[in-house]
Amino acid sequence: DVGDRVIVTEIKSARTVAGDFFANLERLLRSPPDALAGRDIEPRIVYGGSRRQRRRGTAVVRWDEMHDLEWW
Repeated sequence: DVGDRVIVTEIKSARTVAGDFFANLERLLRSPPDALAGRDIEPRIVYGGSRRQRRRGTAVVRWDEMHDLEWW
């Protein structure tokens, strides 16, 4: 939670990004709970792969880059 921005993160152990990785985050973005109303939601996936990427509006980052991310 960063002011008007909420960073939601899902952590996956897989080394390859799969389409179903995004299901929970997309569900949250489509229908956010009342506590998140009017706030920017920044979705992230941390995974075991080797490439940072952006897919379907979600930042997909390597597990060993977690320390480089802004969390607050």
